[in-house]
Amino acid sequence: MTPQQNGVVERKNITLEDMVWTMFIDSGIAKNFWAEATNIACYLTRSKTRNSLAFSAFLSQLEPKNIKEALKDADWITEMQEGLYQFKRNKVWHLVPRPSNRTIIGTRWVFRNELDEHRNTTRNKVRLIVQGYNQEEGIDYDETFAPLARMEAIRINIASDSHIEFTLFQMDVKSAFLNDFLKEKVYVKLPPGF
Repeated sequence: MTPQQNGVVERKNITLEDMVWTMFIDSGIAKNFWAEATNIACYLTRSKTRNSLAFSAFLSQLEPKNIKEALKDADWITEMQEGLYQFKRNKVWHLVPRPSNRTIIGTRWVFRNELDEHRNTTRNKVRLIVQGYNQEEGIDYDETFAPLARMEAIRINIASDSHIEFTLFQMDVKSAFLNDFLKEKVYVKLPPGF
């Protein structure tokens, strides 16, 4: 190769490396996905576009798409077991034989990577959710609740508490449950994979 060709190749390699580092910094993913990120960067360079869909596809490879993928990774399994342990510890459910005359609600796992303020992955986050679409209001349940706190409400609370010099304490909640008894019995399937 001529010196000019070597310079072109070197600049292309630097561009690829910069793109890969940008993807890592922007997404906060683990560095052991270097080959996959380089593959995406090569595609983006060849296509002459800065296609965000390709980058999104790269990120989606890092979270399991289904339970089969999650069960291949010990970290995801540990998080699922921790979630089930919280249910047991809080006495949220107990295992019973499947009744034939009741609606059984399905469950599924939702997988997400939790990021810190620098967008680095801090841990795998797993939630078990019920598939409530097979229930009918008035037959299977009477009321629904979805406790949440909007960021605006939290800011107002902090501002008013600091104005009247209240002391605030932060706590990390692994699992949150309403502290009330259900009026009806609810039957759910065991989580997939367990």
